[in-house]
Amino acid sequence: MTKLTFKLINTDRDVSHIKCILDQLGHKKVYLFNLIQKNRALEIAYQIENEIIYNAKDYLDGTCSFNKASFDINDNLTLMPSSVKKIEEKIDLDRIYEDMLAYDDFDYFIIVLDETTSLNDQPYVLLTDNYELMETNGLPNRTISIDLKQKTDLKNIIGVLLSDHNQNDYSKLLDNILNNKFLDLSHKSFLERIKQRWFQK
Repeated sequence: MTKLTFKLINTDRDVSHIKCILDQLGHKKVYLFNLIQKNRALEIAYQIENEIIYNAKDYLDGTCSFNKASFDINDNLTLMPSSVKKIEEKIDLDRIYEDMLAYDDFDYFIIVLDETTSLNDQPYVLLTDNYELMETNGLPNRTISIDLKQKTDLKNIIGVLLSDHNQNDYSKLLDNILNNKFLDLSHKSFLERIKQRWFQK
């Protein structure tokens, strides 16, 4: 099973990127654990916001079981909905992982969180357009830059998403994520190469 964690800074914008990345997984079975707090943008993207009964906080504080809080969006995607209230409980990833394995067999276990949520030493992929955050987001964390407009010597960037992104962008980006590929954006021509699609075949 492949485990991935994504950290979003601009939640309302970046949940669409997460959804497009997930779309590239095709018929793989995915468990998506949503730890974005006080925001239902991801649930809105999947048009299930009015069908949610239990959420991540209910599961974490023992109000309900993992199974009750899990929401099957379709045959291949199951979601643990986000909480509209701040999660105060300690997030035990080992417990979550064990409960997920008991729930069903999945090919991917994906956590999405915002900047208010900490998972201790859990490495993540950061989505941001803030260059200062890119600089401080060192390895083993990786970065997806949103509309990067300057050359850089940063070594942890695995993708650049432009405002005119398409599905091919996400396909190549997913390949970089899964295979730990990084971009070289240090040359003068990097903007031109980005415009020509940095994810050349």
